[in-house]
Amino acid sequence: MKAGAVVIRMTLTAPNCPVAGSLPAQVERAVLAAPGVASAKIELTFEPPWSKDRMSEAAKLALGIEDVIPIARLNR
Repeated sequence: MKAGAVVIRMTLTAPNCPVAGSLPAQVERAVLAAPGVASAKIELTFEPPWSKDRMSEAAKLALGIEDVIPIARLNR
């Protein structure tokens, strides 16, 4: 791969996600705006399926997802 070339494989929440038509282009524009990026290719995939379990705690907090602190950690 050439220097500055970025390939992103991303999963949407569902195949019929309402932003499926616009989000990949938004991601591409944002990546191309990053310093040192010469090209960007966005690939959509649904393997593995999306799950909120794949999100970081910071992302869950930012989006207001309630299970930020797993129950197992509360019982310590």
